[in-house]
Amino acid sequence: MARPRLNWGERMASALDRSVGVPNIGGQEKRADPVIADMLGAKASASHSGNLGMRTCITAKVAQPLSCVAIGCCIFSVALSALAATPAIDLDVDTRDVQRGIQHAHETLPVAPGPLELVYPKWIQGEHAPSGPITQVTALKFSAGERALAWTRDPLDAFRFHVTVPEGVASIVADFDYLSPPTQFNDSYGGSPNVTPHLAIVLFNHVLLLPESADASAQPVRARVHIPDGWAYDSAVRGEHPQPGLVDLPEMSAQTLVDTPLFTGEFSRTIALTTNAHSPDSFRS
Repeated sequence: MARPRLNWGERMASALDRSVGVPNIGGQEKRADPVIADMLGAKASASHSGNLGMRTCITAKVAQPLSCVAIGCCIFSVALSALAATPAIDLDVDTRDVQRGIQHAHETLPVAPGPLELVYPKWIQGEHAPSGPITQVTALKFSAGERALAWTRDPLDAFRFHVTVPEGVASIVADFDYLSPPTQFNDSYGGSPNVTPHLAIVLFNHVLLLPESADASAQPVRARVHIPDGWAYDSAVRGEHPQPGLVDLPEMSAQTLVDTPLFTGEFSRTIALTTNAHSPDSFRS
């Protein structure tokens, strides 16, 4: 008698049986685990080859990681969709006032009319305390077009600001300065100088306000940084030089931006780690 041809799934199950040494109990009806069978969309009873119940268990072990991958891809896709659907904040940082150690922030935030709460980053990656350098923020102003907007600081939280957005306004501007300390006064990231006459480090949590309701991992920000003429810059994310002294960074989430400092300096040197970065052989001795 000719041996019946097996479909792809049956051949895989047969190969799995052989690879793990599952005994073939020919002719004996076996009940598949109903939970696993339901997960795979299979019928709970199986008697085709006698060991389909065991095969169902093995196949489930293969299917579960694939399901996890599929779920992970779906979550990543949803996160990207949320990032794309949220209006971006435009952040313009001017680092050229190096003699006085001041970084000027000009931030355009999409808003809706009504009460608005904005927050200055308090908890920073790599620190274990609410040590955002709010004490170095000064000259804060809000405006909508040519109109200045009144604001108040929260009486219980110095990192929170209250603004009322007028009717018909879709965006407001926040202008403020960050003052680099002249000398170190504590161990936090904001407690030591980040500007000298020849060097500037932009830590974006120093120059950023976010709506209190925003999710930092989903709130997109488009940042551009003005640097002194003739200075070079470096960052974990490379930007474009649309004109001398201006760096446009790609759009990214506020969380990623805060974790992406930018360094700029009058004296710099680039050292190539390899001359053939595209070849794996270049990393071998």
